[in-house]
Amino acid sequence: MTTYIILFVSLIFASPSFAKPFKNSYTDPQGNKWNRWVILNEQNDRFLLLVVDNPASEMSQRQTSQVVVERTAFVHTSGSEVLDKVNYYRYLMDLKYRPSSFYQENEVTKLNKTPTPLWTPVKNEWSIEDENNFADWFKKNASTTMAVGSGLEFDCADFGLLGRWIYAHDNKLPILNTLAGSGKLFGHFSESKKWSALPTHPDWKKDERFKAAMRYLFDSTYTHSVFNDLYPVKLSKEFVTPGSIILTLRSGNTGHTQVIYDVGMQSYCGAECVSVLYGNEPSREYAYKTQADIRYHALNTGGFLRWRWPQLKNGKWQFIAKSAMPGFSLEQYENADMSFDEFHAYVYEMLGFKIEPFKKAYSLAKSLYNDLNDRLVTTSQGTIFCHYQYCDRQGTLFDQYSTPSKDKRFREKRDQLLRLMETLKEREKQDLMSLFKADVFLGRSMVPIKYSDYIFNINGISDKMSSDPSATYADRWGLQNLTNLQLSFLQVSFLMYSFNFRKDLVANAIRVCYQNGRDLSCDPNLPEIKKLSTLSMDTGLKAAHRQLLGVHQSLSYSDQARVINSIYNHRLIYGCHDSLYEYCTLEDLIYIQEPMIEKMSSDPADPYVQRMGIK
Repeated sequence: MTTYIILFVSLIFASPSFAKPFKNSYTDPQGNKWNRWVILNEQNDRFLLLVVDNPASEMSQRQTSQVVVERTAFVHTSGSEVLDKVNYYRYLMDLKYRPSSFYQENEVTKLNKTPTPLWTPVKNEWSIEDENNFADWFKKNASTTMAVGSGLEFDCADFGLLGRWIYAHDNKLPILNTLAGSGKLFGHFSESKKWSALPTHPDWKKDERFKAAMRYLFDSTYTHSVFNDLYPVKLSKEFVTPGSIILTLRSGNTGHTQVIYDVGMQSYCGAECVSVLYGNEPSREYAYKTQADIRYHALNTGGFLRWRWPQLKNGKWQFIAKSAMPGFSLEQYENADMSFDEFHAYVYEMLGFKIEPFKKAYSLAKSLYNDLNDRLVTTSQGTIFCHYQYCDRQGTLFDQYSTPSKDKRFREKRDQLLRLMETLKEREKQDLMSLFKADVFLGRSMVPIKYSDYIFNINGISDKMSSDPSATYADRWGLQNLTNLQLSFLQVSFLMYSFNFRKDLVANAIRVCYQNGRDLSCDPNLPEIKKLSTLSMDTGLKAAHRQLLGVHQSLSYSDQARVINSIYNHRLIYGCHDSLYEYCTLEDLIYIQEPMIEKMSSDPADPYVQRMGIK
């Protein structure tokens, strides 16, 4: 989620809040004139600063002339500290320390070599057929893990760009986007000394030149600049399709980009709905999936949008006018008097969804159920890294596992469901709640918390959930006044979720270091191999394990037996030859004389059995 506002010369700070554009100019040592833009985004309790410079002289369109001088996230930082950094760039203080080579390295003069665009398109314009093919491709190929292993990290605006660029890359279609600040266009035709010599490949994940260009694009764009590259569409299944965008530019200088994954009947929702994928802030390699957040937008603040097509005109690439694009319509902005629920129902009607209230309520409840499962992963990891270890409140890790925006959207969707519930018959309400009675945590009656408790906010529990990753696991889930027996079950459940996530990390390292079952002798000192280490995760897991054993010792003998008996046959992985059916269980992981969790190796070059603590 990345939205920015552009600073004016007079900045007003109460709690940091900015308005109007700020632009400055300067001349470099070679006499070339440059323009500078300082762009700041206020987002919840964080600020994102983007500083870009651009040569004022006219340059070839294919050259990547805009330079990202600074892109910094400020988390839990005071307004005065942010202002100091802003003024550092606003008053060009950094130029005192800039070497003259900077300007040559960033291509102030024309490239004196053979043009090397990212690719040469097979045609000069998209067509309706191309757009439909893109929608089909996106539905078949997009996923939460589509970029894993590529080395590309993205926020929500970046993820909106990624799928479109991958499709254009694979099919050699023209594509372009507007750069922040200068407003120049970046596209398939762009080239840079920084990536023109990198190897290319038909597989985008192996195309190093393409990925370098994507990193530049991600750094140089944000939700407001992306908004210029989109146009509003008629609300129908013909134009609201996979790969198109639901964009929100909120007051308070925040926003959100959702990429439509599917429209209509789908198992994910259990009914007709719009499901979406989105990236998160800070940037990561994987996306999230949920039911679309549908709300009214005023003109120029977002809505249901599609990508504008590029065209070659008079030797230059440019966008086709929004009003000339297929399906262009402003009808979605004519409903300002509708309530949240009325507008949601209006969109469903325009998309041809005919859903009875019970099925619509079930669809919302199932979406919340899926959101809770995603939250289990996030909170487990956050507790490992930020509760059992020191986690700088102003650092990336804390920000990565903090969930205020996600929790806010969860509660908004929950409130929508609760309003809809009021229209159901009493028997339908009970039937709906019974469908989500599964336990969230291990322990059944020991930690008697169901998905339905959070979905329907029983006893206000989903209002009590903490977004702070340094809080206890119990606090993250709004669980208070638990007995030691309940805490034991909760801690066992937490360790199980964390171990399952660790399995995926280890499997990834094994794929790298033991391809085709062969030991490739991975050097643990290489940076790319160091990234595969699980040392930090294992440190947190072992600290959590020791805490669990302390609580376990405080239990009566009969309660200790209740915990162990409930998990001794809960299978995790194959390989414990002394256990039932040779599967390692939660008991093997936690409670035996030499538990697996204390023997696990963090070294990515070690074989699988050592990594998992089996030997």
